[in-house]
Amino acid sequence: MKVGIFSRRDKYGFDKNGIHKETGTKLDKDGYDKDGFNVLDPANVINRITGTKFDERGFNKDGIHKETGTKWGRWGVARSGETNWDKHSGGSGDEYTDAITIDDMSGNHPNTFDENGIHKGTGTRYDKNGYDKNGYDKNGYDKNGFDKDGFDKDGFDKDGITK
Repeated sequence: MKVGIFSRRDKYGFDKNGIHKETGTKLDKDGYDKDGFNVLDPANVINRITGTKFDERGFNKDGIHKETGTKWGRWGVARSGETNWDKHSGGSGDEYTDAITIDDMSGNHPNTFDENGIHKGTGTRYDKNGYDKNGYDKNGYDKNGFDKDGFDKDGFDKDGITK
């Protein structure tokens, strides 16, 4: 018995690399790419489903969300599925709720830091909860009270074992 190899394609005929099964290119016969945007006319890029320049989740062809102006949608999820629900989110204990808070007028998620480690909402090295881009406060402890080596301020790890 001979076993064939089947490539997985989405319902529009694109494989995981964005190549269309019929055209062998990154566009289908009508000029749409794997994300559903017709990019043949750069001045008039239209989504196949919505008929607008944004997809059904509000992202344009470049992955920028129409409401936030960033790669993150209103709920902290990028078009790729990546999230910004990180370990130093809002602090309520509910990671989902914390992730959806947008705290500045530009639409930046409260956990957004630039390439220099400056928080875009506060303009400092720390977010509104006092944590840096790595999730540590000014004393070097994360929101659970542990340092980068896994010890609390008294020298105990999460299991109660001392240094």
